[in-house]
Amino acid sequence: MNLALARQELITERIRPPLFENSFAQPVVSHVDWNLQCNLQDSVFSMLQPQSEALDNLISYSAFDDRSVALSSERRKSLELVYSFKDKSSVLRFIECNRLYTVLDESLNPIRQAFGAVPLRLEVLRDGEGSTALICFIVWSGEMQQARTALRQFDRQWWFSRAKQAKSKLTFDFELV
Repeated sequence: MNLALARQELITERIRPPLFENSFAQPVVSHVDWNLQCNLQDSVFSMLQPQSEALDNLISYSAFDDRSVALSSERRKSLELVYSFKDKSSVLRFIECNRLYTVLDESLNPIRQAFGAVPLRLEVLRDGEGSTALICFIVWSGEMQQARTALRQFDRQWWFSRAKQAKSKLTFDFELV
């Protein structure tokens, strides 16, 4: 794909309003997958100079808001204190590219309320159709029924109202140990 075309699609994707504001459906208009977008973001922000002040302002606004693409070292450390990782570098990169830090951070108290003080593990999984998602596994040493009840409580009291923020790139489940 031509870098200039991909760059334009990346910028257009950042300012395009959601097509389905009241549903969990994803817009079908994106021509650049997330991995390519992340690579392009690196290229756009480090190698290409903005061609106009308006473009510079657009990139500044969309790239450096509170859901910034790049995780600060403070945010990385806070994730490392709370979660274990399967393939840490790919998990952190996925969190950066999909802007999932805020929702992960906000999920901690509701998880603790539903499950108590339990270990949490993050893993990036790819399904058979090529879609990727970050899974937050709540490591559970109790009975399966207790874990199901706690997950149902977490889903109903917190996750269902915020799942749209994650754009199908994050899910929560339990892992029995």
